[in-house]
Amino acid sequence: MSDRLQAYEIFAELMDRKSFSETSRTLNVPQATVSKQIASLEETLGVQLFVRSTRRISPTAEAEELIPHVRHMLDARAEVLRVAHGELPKLSGKMRVAAPHSYGRRILLPQLVEFMDLYPDISIEVALHRSPPDLLDNKIDLALSGAAVLEGPYRQRLLSTHRWVVAGSPEYLERKGRPALPLDLEDHWLIVPEVFPSDRLTFDSEDGRQSIAIRARLTGNDVDFSEGAAWQNAGLAVLPDWMLGHATSLEQVLTDYALEPIPVRLVFPEAKIIPRRVRALIEFLVERSGRM
Repeated sequence: MSDRLQAYEIFAELMDRKSFSETSRTLNVPQATVSKQIASLEETLGVQLFVRSTRRISPTAEAEELIPHVRHMLDARAEVLRVAHGELPKLSGKMRVAAPHSYGRRILLPQLVEFMDLYPDISIEVALHRSPPDLLDNKIDLALSGAAVLEGPYRQRLLSTHRWVVAGSPEYLERKGRPALPLDLEDHWLIVPEVFPSDRLTFDSEDGRQSIAIRARLTGNDVDFSEGAAWQNAGLAVLPDWMLGHATSLEQVLTDYALEPIPVRLVFPEAKIIPRRVRALIEFLVERSGRM
C-alpha cells in the first residue's frame, strides 16, 4: 500500500475514532505512524485537518469537507479490487426509503426483500406515506413518488410508467352492468382517491379523446380505500393499474381506453457523492422495473 493511500485510510479512521491511540489499535499500526501520516497529509493538502489538545482532537471544517470525498475514493478502490477478484461488491449500512402506502406494500416490499437477499449487511427502514415527505427533514435516502415532479434540491429518475384504470367487483358488474363506452360511466357511481389529478376522466383511444365529469360517490385519501369500497360494491373505482392482479380480483373495464399515465419516480437528495448502497438500490429497482 502506498504511503498516500495509507494516509487517507488513517485519516478516515481518525475521523471516526477521534483518537490517535484507538486509530492505531484499529488499523494495527504504531501510533507514531498515525501522527506522521496525518502531519504529512496536512502538509500535502496545505490545510489543518485536526485541532489537537492534550485530551482530545477535533476535526476542522476542512476535514469535514474532505472526508466524504476520501470515503468515496476508498470505497471505489475497494470495489475495484472486489470486481477484479470476481466478487459481488460488499455493501453495508442503513438506508431510509419512503414510498406511497399501497405501492410500498404491494410492489416495493418484495423488491426490497430480494435486494436484501443480495446484500445481507444492508438494513432498510421504510416510511410509508400518503403525500411525499420532505427528504432532508426526514433523512430519507431514497423516495418513490407518483406525484408531480417534486420541488427542492433533489435528483429524480423515472422508474416506470403506470396508468389509472377503472375497475369493479364481479358482483357489482353482474348487477349494474359493464360499461362499454366512457359515457356509460354516467350510469355508475365512481370511487375516486384524492390523489387522482383531475376532476374529469379523460380517455384516449383509437377513436379519439373522450372526457367526462367525475361523479364521485366516495372519496378517500388512500387508493386502498377506493379498492375496498369497490369490493363492497359501492361503485366503480379509479385505481392505479398495478393494483390489479396483486391480491385483488377486481375486474378492469373499458380496457380499450387509456386514462392518464402515472410516472413513478425515484427521488433522492442532491449530493456530490451518492452512497454506494443507495446507488445499488436505485440500479436494482430500475432493473427490476424493466422486468415487471
